[in-house]
Amino acid sequence: STERLKRGFWLIFLSSILFGALLEVIQYYLVPDRSFDLGDIAADTAGGAAAYVYSYIKLLRINSGN
Repeated sequence: STERLKRGFWLIFLSSILFGALLEVIQYYLVPDRSFDLGDIAADTAGGAAAYVYSYIKLLRINSGN
C-alpha cells in the first residue's frame, strides 16, 4: 500500500542519517588521522532527503497514472 511505502521511505531516510553519523563516530575513534565532521553528517542528511523526495514524487506519479 502507499502508506506502507511512505513509512518505508521514512525508515530508509532516518537510517541513512544514523548510518552517516555512526560512520563519523567510527572515523573519530578508530581511524587514524580522521576527524568527526558535522558537514559530512549534513551532506549525508541532504542526500537522504533528496532520495526521499525523489522516491516520494515517483510514488505519487505512479499512483496518479502518469
